[in-house]
Amino acid sequence: MRPIFSVCSVLLILGLVAVTQALYDIRSGGSCCLRDAFVNKRIPVNRIDSYTLTRRICPRRGYILKLKNQKSCCVEISSSWMKDYITKKLITTKNA
Repeated sequence: MRPIFSVCSVLLILGLVAVTQALYDIRSGGSCCLRDAFVNKRIPVNRIDSYTLTRRICPRRGYILKLKNQKSCCVEISSSWMKDYITKKLITTKNA
């Protein structure tokens, strides 16, 4: 019984550390997105300054967009328009 308790305790501590890190990232403007921060609409390409992929530790993966008006938002990783944007951006960068 004692080894099971030890294993459960370690797993609980590791889970708390992961959640704490994700919350720290969210609150500090880090690389995770809150559930409500995801936008469903297409962002005009001329408003996007840069983008980054959320960290693997984040509870929900996606892209963090930095907009030219100094704001940021999150887009689902499966978003077709975002995939098109990234593909065009990579082709443009490669040909430049």
